[in-house]
Amino acid sequence: MTKQRNAFKAGLFILISIGLMIALSSALRGSIPLPSRCKRRTVTFRLTDNLSGLDKGDDVRVGGVKVGKVTHIEYVESAADGKPLLIVHFHIPKKYNLREGAEIAIESTVTGSADLNLTNLGSGNELPPERALVGLSGGVGRCSPRPTARSTRSRTLPTSPVA
Repeated sequence: MTKQRNAFKAGLFILISIGLMIALSSALRGSIPLPSRCKRRTVTFRLTDNLSGLDKGDDVRVGGVKVGKVTHIEYVESAADGKPLLIVHFHIPKKYNLREGAEIAIESTVTGSADLNLTNLGSGNELPPERALVGLSGGVGRCSPRPTARSTRSRTLPTSPVA
């Protein structure tokens, strides 16, 4: 009877140790944001801004570099004008100080994945964590360069005859 109890305790100890090792390695890699290293921020979008498939767990980027994760998205009615808003909650490391004039937009890839990208951290006063950023509408026009006179995006190219 005591041998079975000791075997059970040893097995339980091994399982708990493995679980703690996995949790610690995930936290050190950054896949689980640690409260001491991250701050929670929010960004608001109008329904017409098109979140383009953004979902919980998607990346938050600063200049294209992955630094955080989207924690959840909620739908609310705006207190100011009664129009619906989508509020995106995300974690970002404390070392990124967001200031007045910060710009954040949704970027979509050809494969359909989306992320939040901070293209400008701002230059004014530091924003308090409880103040939400206002998201810029995403889409192809926002993320891709503007067409120029020499660009193939603004004109039709001639086709060569097939022999």
